[in-house]
Amino acid sequence: MSSCKRIMYLKQEELQPLLEESKEEGFRFLQRLWDDYEQGVNCFHEQGEVLMGVYNEEGRLLAIGGINRTDQQSVGRLRRFYVTRSQRRKGTGGELLEALIAYATTSYTQLVLFTDTQIGDELTLKGLEYPRFF
Repeated sequence: MSSCKRIMYLKQEELQPLLEESKEEGFRFLQRLWDDYEQGVNCFHEQGEVLMGVYNEEGRLLAIGGINRTDQQSVGRLRRFYVTRSQRRKGTGGELLEALIAYATTSYTQLVLFTDTQIGDELTLKGLEYPRFF
């Protein structure tokens, strides 16, 4: 059984397995997440922002994603969304996405996602099943 919760303080040892896996897949955005977080550039702590993770029973991070503000007050940006390979197509990403959307509805009328991968495109298309919050 997994649980989705807000990450108030991201620990490197918690992120490290996902970070290594994402690098193996050629993704750099989790490294940027950590670098920005560690330097205080983007900690997802501004009004309307959140960083969330899905954890297994042992407390291991399975998926991570966040929402940042944009220049437009009513628009939030889905960022740094990653699901470990072993949990893909098992509902883990959907669980995280639903939690992020629920959080976003308190601050935004729209969410945007910029992607350059087919998997990211599929996530965007899957979002069409949700109420037209996007």
